[in-house]
Amino acid sequence: MDKIRTTVLSIGQCKDHPRIWIEGRYLEQAGFYRGSKINVKFMERQIQISLDNEGEKIICGKKTPIIELNNEKITESFNEEKSVRVVVYVGQIIITSTKQAQRKLLRLQDNSYGAVFSGAGLMDQSAKKSGYNSKWAIELNESYADMWQANHKGTMHNSSIEQIDYSELDQVELLIGGIPCEPFSIARRNQGNEMYEEHQNADLSMFFLMIVEAVNPRCIVLEEVPAYLKSGIGTATVNALKRMGYNVSVKIISGLEYGELTVRKRAVIVATTDDYKFPEESKSERTLGEILLKADDPRCEWFTRETKSWLFEHWDNQKAKGNNFNSQIITEDSTQIQAIKKRYFAQQGDNPVVKHPTLPDTYRWLTLSEVKIIMGLDESYDLGETKTVAGEALGQGVLINVFKKIIDSLKEIKN
Repeated sequence: MDKIRTTVLSIGQCKDHPRIWIEGRYLEQAGFYRGSKINVKFMERQIQISLDNEGEKIICGKKTPIIELNNEKITESFNEEKSVRVVVYVGQIIITSTKQAQRKLLRLQDNSYGAVFSGAGLMDQSAKKSGYNSKWAIELNESYADMWQANHKGTMHNSSIEQIDYSELDQVELLIGGIPCEPFSIARRNQGNEMYEEHQNADLSMFFLMIVEAVNPRCIVLEEVPAYLKSGIGTATVNALKRMGYNVSVKIISGLEYGELTVRKRAVIVATTDDYKFPEESKSERTLGEILLKADDPRCEWFTRETKSWLFEHWDNQKAKGNNFNSQIITEDSTQIQAIKKRYFAQQGDNPVVKHPTLPDTYRWLTLSEVKIIMGLDESYDLGETKTVAGEALGQGVLINVFKKIIDSLKEIKN
């Protein structure tokens, strides 16, 4: 059949009944003239209108043909849908659910997930602890990809995102991701770097949206630095998810708001098929004493001005300048710690250090085990053999227990 036009029409109301109103000169091109008779057949999620000399319904209209359907059978066909897709052929009109409505019906509820920009798999760990099973992940960094595969099942696509064949990605119920934050970093802006639009990774959100289109997840959890929400691409991503038929919730969260020991603010975008509400905040009175090793533990590498004079000189200089680039000094009584950065184990001068409980001017950096606990990782989680790379992976990861609460709350909204 020759296709004349496709369009999306709203389902209105007339005399307390649902109504579909089709009008236009294009109907004449398909053979639907004023006074012609038609036959209307209502089916599940489809209505067929055909020219029929014996039909009971007559096309009306003064200047242009009008086909009006106004009865409860529309609701029987399309339930609570607010709009329909209309395809006009020569001699026949087919009315079906819209693309968004059809995609909604096809979304899975099988506790599966896929990860985009997975890193070492920390948000994967949140999903895993919430009862989801991994099908696949995408990560460019080979070391991080190795970490992911050491701890998770499924297929790892170790490639730049534009090289991925999306047809190879299985459909999943949950799609998670953490778009690389370099374009939106406040530190980069403060250093006079280019605006995010000029950064080579500023387009990665577009590829994430392509994957959403390809795998049609029921729920999406996307995280970024807070500045992302004020960027043009961040705004466009939120709007695109809404246009794709998702209910979108956005919040800037801090680990402290959810009972964790570290701040680590993140912008979180949750897109769901059903209505969604972020979990209630749950602050606690925890202290670092819960996770710090005993002072005499052999893993504690204490240092003084004599052993690390350069660091103390750095602190002295920063104090004299009156800026905020000193290290945070933490003790067993501290109730919070600043976010662990990517280069923490490179021992930079603005990273938090632990003060010895009894010896004066004696400090140490956190151990890898302690950082794992802060991030919510089990000690058994395999981060490879290189401490610096492991620290970089942790410094770019999410707080696992916070995102577990977010993902747990997704299960509460399933139909």
